[in-house]
Amino acid sequence: MADTDLPLVHPPMRPDVIGYLACNSVLGFISLVILALRVWGRFIGIGLGPDDWLILAAEPLALCGVIFQGIHSTLGIGYDMPTHPELGANITYMLKIIFVQQIVYLFALGAIKLSILFFYLRIFGSAGRTRLLIIATMALSAVWMVSFIFAASFLCKPVKKQWMPLTPGECGDQLIMDESMVITNIITDVIIIALPMYTIWNLKLRVAERLGLMMAFSLGLAVVVAGIFRIVYIKGADLTHNLTGTLAISIFISQIEPLLGIICVSIPMLAPIYKRYRHPNSSARYYYEQQHPNSGGPSARQVGVSAGGSRNTRHWEMNNMKVETAATRNDDEAKSLDGAGSDKNLTTAAAPHGIRVETRYSVSRA
Repeated sequence: MADTDLPLVHPPMRPDVIGYLACNSVLGFISLVILALRVWGRFIGIGLGPDDWLILAAEPLALCGVIFQGIHSTLGIGYDMPTHPELGANITYMLKIIFVQQIVYLFALGAIKLSILFFYLRIFGSAGRTRLLIIATMALSAVWMVSFIFAASFLCKPVKKQWMPLTPGECGDQLIMDESMVITNIITDVIIIALPMYTIWNLKLRVAERLGLMMAFSLGLAVVVAGIFRIVYIKGADLTHNLTGTLAISIFISQIEPLLGIICVSIPMLAPIYKRYRHPNSSARYYYEQQHPNSGGPSARQVGVSAGGSRNTRHWEMNNMKVETAATRNDDEAKSLDGAGSDKNLTTAAAPHGIRVETRYSVSRA
């Protein structure tokens, strides 16, 4: 592998490379549509929160990854360098793209993880132990992202040796860093997916309803599966002698991860839109709450605003169900809870025994 100033070579794209690019382009479009619906649902509902802003930041980063994949596709990925030595002219340029691509990828994954955790904090965060676990996982995810951004940025000394291999200096092992990054990414994803499961399973709902909620919160397992496949292909990569020949599938899978992540975390947020159009005459239930400095009440507590709060808020509710951790004479009666209530605090109230499902009737707008 040599540093070169020769003109770039653009061989015809291989059919498999075209397929990889087409697949991720379709996923990118789907992620845009689902994200737009999510944002619209928030605007007609309770408004945007930190989790929404983080996922909005992750989307352009994920789409940049597809653009990088498209550039690589025109530079000969999929062709073996031993049989196409002319592709050596592209190596420096490709390594520059990979350097930037890794950092963008890590920022995207970090934003997606934190988005999920801020969502958890909103709906599960009133219980002390659960709140501490969520905050600790936030810190872990942030440390993971920052650590690997630094590792990817300063793997070589000097930094430019990452894309100019003949530059005097030294580099760490790129493949070992990539493997450790993917493995720890999978571990943090599994932790994040597992966080709400205990709380959901202990809701006083029918087993089918609890399983449905758990499945909705487990969609991120698709990203875990993609990460496992990526480990397999990282082990077969040859960055020294056959970069172009071993890069195609690795880039394809690495760009699937953030796109799938955005899709999986946004799908459960579409429940209010689904309910609105499934029951157009009743699902637009809402209440308007104008809070004054010395006011408060159960409705404020229901949406996670402290009673006696000091700011004015306006809340739209797309659901009439509330779940509280408190004992009641109707404990044995399991009532339905659909995904449209995903913005509620599912663990408000601190009583240690039992779970109460309570109906709140609200004014409907025609």
